[in-house]
Amino acid sequence: MINILPDEIINEIIKYIKINNDILNLRLVNRYFNKVLKEIPVYKNNILIYIIILKNNNIKKYDSDNDQLVKEITFKPYGGTKIIDHSNYTNTYYFSTPKKRIYVRKPLLQDNRKFIGCIIS
Repeated sequence: MINILPDEIINEIIKYIKINNDILNLRLVNRYFNKVLKEIPVYKNNILIYIIILKNNNIKKYDSDNDQLVKEITFKPYGGTKIIDHSNYTNTYYFSTPKKRIYVRKPLLQDNRKFIGCIIS
């Protein structure tokens, strides 16, 4: 039934949905919406806060104000997960097998850090 409508009309309908649970439920209900909604908007009090982009093996979270990458999750083969949190300047690698779990957390490179100066008198 939903495939009768053209893609342009469906995309316009999706733009007016401002509730996070409704957007996520659309992805669960129909395979077509799952294919169309690769960019998931996250709202708080009807204000767009983040945009989450889903790809085959990674998830990227962008800030809506300045389109800056906030967090990136990459799924590695054999149970590995790499999480780069740009807002907290951390790089986390998590690897899990039935017998062993490895969890490594490192700070990101110094070049990516913001400099906040202060005057001490």
